[in-house]
Amino acid sequence: MKAIAFDFDGTLDTKEGSDIFKQIQRRGNRELFIVSSSPTPRIDEFIDEMDMRPNERISALIKFIPLRRLKTETDASDFIYVGNSYRDMLASRIAGWEYVDITELPSSDKL
Repeated sequence: MKAIAFDFDGTLDTKEGSDIFKQIQRRGNRELFIVSSSPTPRIDEFIDEMDMRPNERISALIKFIPLRRLKTETDASDFIYVGNSYRDMLASRIAGWEYVDITELPSSDKL
């Protein structure tokens, strides 16, 4: 099982990001999370409008902390964080997650 977490701003809120999230959600064979520094009400409004159902959504200024917690609490063998910035990449690496940039999504077979 894979655990996949998405950043929000510039990632999940893009057409590519939301399309990929929905495809993964339909397959139903992944743990899906949203880990972002965006305010919770903004994320909630978006995922409600888009009919997205993550296992958990987390708003945190320091992203590696919830990513690290999810890695210890989630029964998965692979952990992938999808983002769009150097900060996202650093957080994922510090937490021990593989990083995939949003621009690589259409051609990535990792998800």
